[in-house]
Amino acid sequence: MSYATTTEIESMFRNLDTTVSNPAITTAEIQNFINEKTAVINSRIGTLYEMPITEGDNPESFKILKLLTKYGVACIIDDILNDYAEADKKPTWCKKFTDMMKALVPDVDKKTCRQCVPTMMLPDAVYIGTPTQKNRITVSATSGTTIKKGVDNW
Repeated sequence: MSYATTTEIESMFRNLDTTVSNPAITTAEIQNFINEKTAVINSRIGTLYEMPITEGDNPESFKILKLLTKYGVACIIDDILNDYAEADKKPTWCKKFTDMMKALVPDVDKKTCRQCVPTMMLPDAVYIGTPTQKNRITVSATSGTTIKKGVDNW
């Protein structure tokens, strides 16, 4: 299930016309980009949240994921349509997508190999992630030996 529609993506660009005879990007290609970004988003979000996130059950979270999808697809389309000579003239679609994705599902800390705590949460989605999983696993000491060598053991 996609979070955004082709019409919503097309409306982000004022000069994008998919109705001409030979468009730079077709509606089918935009739908393909949406499907690909949705798969990427779901694979990342699914590590910390109960899936699926739907508009009916999680309307506020769905709005956030729609915006995230729009940023990601706009990044792809903008790269296809435009060739920027200077980096500072390029729109910030890609940066917005990356920053928002890292806020929702941060990268794993390379030093501790633990999932960092998200700085942004999906408001009405079920959070199942445990950023401190390794801290929750404990080993309790037992009195005596737990494995004993017997006649028929080993």
